[in-house]
Amino acid sequence: MEKLRDNNTIAFKELGFDKEDKTEITKALNEALCSYQIFFHKLQKFHWNVKGGDFFDIHEITEELYTKGLENIDEIAERIRVFGDYPKSNLSQYLANSIISESSEKESPEEMIHIVLGDLEKMMECFLNIHGAAVSSGDIGTSYMISKMMKDFETDHWKLKSFAYKS
Repeated sequence: MEKLRDNNTIAFKELGFDKEDKTEITKALNEALCSYQIFFHKLQKFHWNVKGGDFFDIHEITEELYTKGLENIDEIAERIRVFGDYPKSNLSQYLANSIISESSEKESPEEMIHIVLGDLEKMMECFLNIHGAAVSSGDIGTSYMISKMMKDFETDHWKLKSFAYKS
């Protein structure tokens, strides 16, 4: 965070964040990373296993979401490295630190969409936590990155909700 000098000018520090700020931001980023990894794999599972009349729609939607997710996961992990910390990278860590849980083996297409909607809401919750930590410490880079991802999630949520409630 930039600190004001006595004459109200801004002094640059390397990244400029206190240790507590970095810890809070990277903790929130790691939680989102773990949750996103579980969400990513669930999307792939749904993509592979969907059946029925909505096959093509759900197959395409889940592929679009997990393809975008892979890029976002990489951005989040690299942002953690910017702060000198290490992203969680073991499956056991993902499961232990995720607010998203695995799903059962045989969901109907309708259940898949409702699960994805719920998971998008949980991911937005993670992103709000990151955004709050970033804003409170003046971390414009993380705030900007997360704002873009949240905007995409909000759009995805709206489209999926419209798809789920066809009547």
